[in-house]
Amino acid sequence: MDGDFHGAVDRLLAAVTDLQTAPIDDLPHRQLLAELDRIKHAVWAVPSVEHRLTGRLIAEADPHRLGATSLREVLANHLRITQKDATQRLTDATQLGPRYTLTGERVQTDLAHTADAVARGVIGVAHVRIIQDFVKRLPTWVSFARRDDYEHDLVTHAQTLVPEDFRKVAETLLAHIDQDGAEPDYPTQQRRRTVTVGRQQADGMSHLDGWIDPEFRAFLDVVLAKHAAPGANLPHHDTHHDTYHDTHHDTHDAAHHDTHDAARTGRDHRTAGQRHHDAIKTVLRDTVASGRLGQVAGVPATIVASTTLSELEHAAGWAHTGGGNRLPLRDLIRMAATSRHYLAVFDDHTEEILYLGRAKRTATTAQRLALFARDKGCTHPHCTAPFYWTQAHHAHDYRTGGRTDIDNLTLACQPANLMIDKTGWMGCPAFSGLRISHPFTLRAVNSCTRCGPRAVSDSRVRNEFCVDCRTIRCSVQYLPSPPSGSGTPCGGPAHSSNSRKTIPRAHYPNIPRCGPPIAAARTP
Repeated sequence: MDGDFHGAVDRLLAAVTDLQTAPIDDLPHRQLLAELDRIKHAVWAVPSVEHRLTGRLIAEADPHRLGATSLREVLANHLRITQKDATQRLTDATQLGPRYTLTGERVQTDLAHTADAVARGVIGVAHVRIIQDFVKRLPTWVSFARRDDYEHDLVTHAQTLVPEDFRKVAETLLAHIDQDGAEPDYPTQQRRRTVTVGRQQADGMSHLDGWIDPEFRAFLDVVLAKHAAPGANLPHHDTHHDTYHDTHHDTHDAAHHDTHDAARTGRDHRTAGQRHHDAIKTVLRDTVASGRLGQVAGVPATIVASTTLSELEHAAGWAHTGGGNRLPLRDLIRMAATSRHYLAVFDDHTEEILYLGRAKRTATTAQRLALFARDKGCTHPHCTAPFYWTQAHHAHDYRTGGRTDIDNLTLACQPANLMIDKTGWMGCPAFSGLRISHPFTLRAVNSCTRCGPRAVSDSRVRNEFCVDCRTIRCSVQYLPSPPSGSGTPCGGPAHSSNSRKTIPRAHYPNIPRCGPPIAAARTP
């Protein structure tokens, strides 16, 4: 059966190849449109097959045996898609894919009419998203039978309407269901509540979006009434603005000018949205500064940031925070002047820690701050969890004699940390992080971008750290060897990592060199 499906996929790919080379110059325009429509139906029907495959993974697969901490991560890594797309695929498979009981009996799909239309290729992804959103927004008092009728009606309309018009139909139907407006419905409110913080953009700004419940709104109204009134919480005057302005004469800080205008005229020129922003920022700042948040990732819950000595001296550039985002140096310096913040400063050339300021000297806090300065976040190859979401992990397990020393510690998020006991993954101090370790024997190939390629004679991770250029994870590919008694490679995929990190050579004086000395390589 597996061969039949594999052959079907081969035939599909072959058909696509034939279409790519088939002549179309003699086709009239109307036939071009007709062929596009036929191809569209085929493309719209393909997701129904993906739902079957993903559904089996959801029901049967153990993500840890596939080298990841969750099915979302498995899909993202293997299909080379975003985490958001992977989550959507899992949702689609759950709502549109086949469902079975524990005894193997087939039960009705959650969105059966939508799934049938997708399988026939008569509705597209945009139509499916509108139907999913409609069902999500239905009041909880709507019965399952009535919801099924609504879905059937929407699918019927979706087969004849473009997504823009279909969305209007869905909105009209939703309004007709609840003509008098939604009554206070706590379960629905709690289901819809959400606040989404978008990725930080190149200019440092982030998009905020969401729905807040009535209780949140009641608190927010009080905060805005107090802190968002005109003239309240005006932006702080940036004492480093003059230095920045001297270097960048063509750059103007609108908040800086607004502050001076307000101080001179007694007027607040900020918009209502800007006042709301500053009010919420004030509450967040006061909350963090209060010291009542306890600890985050083993350090006091405060702003943790790292920067270079050169950037700090010039008061320009960006610092990296424990949340995995960037903070302008002039903002960081202003904040550090009035609060207790941790600042790790590096030398530009060696990246050795020159100074680590801290409000309270404790071993655990100091080590975690040093780990943040070195690793920034989780060191799992495919993980982007920032420092605040990580734990300190012993590369050499503490239970087997590992010491709690900085050169034996690395950062790992909780899912990656748990993989140590559940899979064949291991921590490696030379890599300053978790590296892939298949349960079977590994043979590794190391190609350093500066010292040249070199085959590693054994699988000891410490031999895959280039002392000459102090580069780790240059270009290391792990190839799982076949199990004992088998002539074929094991089921685990090959893994690679091309990220770059550096650590002081003094930390690992006994690690062998992997290429010619840098001094000799640079000699003309």
